Amino acid sequence: MCVIFRIFVIFFIYIFLSISHIFASDWQTAIAETEALITQTKTAGGLWRDTEKLLAQAKEFQSNGNQQEAYTFLHKAKQQAELAHQQATKQLDNLLIPYYLKH
Repeated sequence: MCVIFRIFVIFFIYIFLSISHIFASDWQTAIAETEALITQTKTAGGLWRDTEKLLAQAKEFQSNGNQQEAYTFLHKAKQQAELAHQQATKQLDNLLIPYYLKH
């Protein structure tokens, strides 16, 4: 019985380490995508006020080990960056050609 328990514990430790490695690589990819999108939005001239704050909070939650909150704030930051980029490009299009000249 003790041998089966040890095998069981070793198996779950192995699974946990595998999952945490996958999470770390996914986390790094998601952070890189969000930071690139924020940079692109800044270039377009329309980054929203709290987007970088949300990204900083996500990194803080990640460093504290709260992965669920980290992904929540990272998702909010990415979503804000996407929407801000759409808004900035839309407003830039409207600035260049006045509505009465569009047919």
